[in-house]
Amino acid sequence: MTGCIRCFLLGSRRVSLFKNVGEFNRLMALVCGGLFVVVICLLPAVRLMISIQRVLDQLDIIAIVVLVALILRRRGQLKRLYDLTELFLWVFVFMCIIHPLVQVAARTPVPLADVYLARIDRILGIETPQVVHWISSLPLLNKVLAFSYNVLGFLVLAAVTIPVLTRKSNIGQRFVVSGAMAASTSVAISAVCPAVGPWVVYGYEPSPIQAHTQEVLTALKTSIGTVHDLGDYSALVSFPSFHTALAILCVIALWRWRLVRIPALLFGLLVCISTVTTGWHYVIDVIGGALVALIAYAVGSWALRSSLKIQPWNASPSVDLVDDAASVRSHPATLLSDSHRG
Repeated sequence: MTGCIRCFLLGSRRVSLFKNVGEFNRLMALVCGGLFVVVICLLPAVRLMISIQRVLDQLDIIAIVVLVALILRRRGQLKRLYDLTELFLWVFVFMCIIHPLVQVAARTPVPLADVYLARIDRILGIETPQVVHWISSLPLLNKVLAFSYNVLGFLVLAAVTIPVLTRKSNIGQRFVVSGAMAASTSVAISAVCPAVGPWVVYGYEPSPIQAHTQEVLTALKTSIGTVHDLGDYSALVSFPSFHTALAILCVIALWRWRLVRIPALLFGLLVCISTVTTGWHYVIDVIGGALVALIAYAVGSWALRSSLKIQPWNASPSVDLVDDAASVRSHPATLLSDSHRG
């Protein structure tokens, strides 16, 4: 696998189509292209039909974002805005591909693993009903946790935007690559270890959206004939918890900035805890999500470093590196301040 990545990145420099697109773009093209091929190959195998209209709507949005990126690229003074548009473009492209893949994973004939996940929680000595019952006695904290679970997107927005606007685009790129690998890994694991949620084992009343998610997963599991696109149901992935994985990756991405370090850490912890207090996940789901996040970050960082190491001798330096070098020459005091950021 690692050899394939290196061969792709080196070979792409020989093709004029890939000139000056950057290492990050090559890597994301490899990830998204590979997942797209997997989706196309597996859709007939699992008898899942994706809505053509939905695909066309997504292509319209992608085309608009690409057009904006091209316009910004032609205006050198708006480079940071271009970098930000580029990151959001890849985030949206990846989301368009991963959503049908979630349904493909849910179509596998593997039986549900809820009983085994609950058994692991029992061995760990902490189960979801205990946590839900305890948090219900603290109304204010319960509301804060419920709010944290539903607005994880703002933390993701900060993890993408702040690095770019502070001239650290490489950190934002690492976050996007790691997030894509964490999501892909989570979906792959859910295909061999599918689960609905703790309420099916412990018998407590699910929320309307939890009950609807169970209906969708049951339909995907039990339908014999062709199943039509059921929409965006990322909640179908129970183990591992992708909410947890994404929250941890956000905290890692924002850790460099002292001003947002503590708020990001606090908010990330609230998101991880809320996955259990809202009744969505088993405790082992959270542990699995944390492991997925750490592995995805390590692999994503390695992939970006490897793509830089195999640059040809005549390759031009990264624009980000040139900008950072120019910034240090113009403001040498920033070099000293950065050395004390931890």
